[in-house]
Amino acid sequence: MKIVICGLSITSSWGNGHATTFRALTRALRARGHEIVFFEKDLEWYASNRDMPEPPFCRVHLYEHWQDVSTLLRRELAGADVGMVPAEVLFINGQGGADRAARLPPADRWPLAIAPDY
Repeated sequence: MKIVICGLSITSSWGNGHATTFRALTRALRARGHEIVFFEKDLEWYASNRDMPEPPFCRVHLYEHWQDVSTLLRRELAGADVGMVPAEVLFINGQGGADRAARLPPADRWPLAIAPDY
């Protein structure tokens, strides 16, 4: 199964618990034979503190602007079985939260999991 995740961070565990959770999840999924693709916004406070710049258990795409990666994201999602977008990723990309998920690529071929806003 191919799983595409848009997450806060997987390359840096500095100051957040997201990376450790995403690492454990993606490592376990990869061990079971799944293909994992992770999209992470290249934010300075994580970029300066990357403790795992190239995780061996997933393919990472760093991006500066949401619109710059949208074509690649659509391409990855076109062949994906699952797409996962936590609500904070929508906020950090100026999308306004889970209520704005419609701005993401069409989800007609894959289930979209959106974590609730905090």
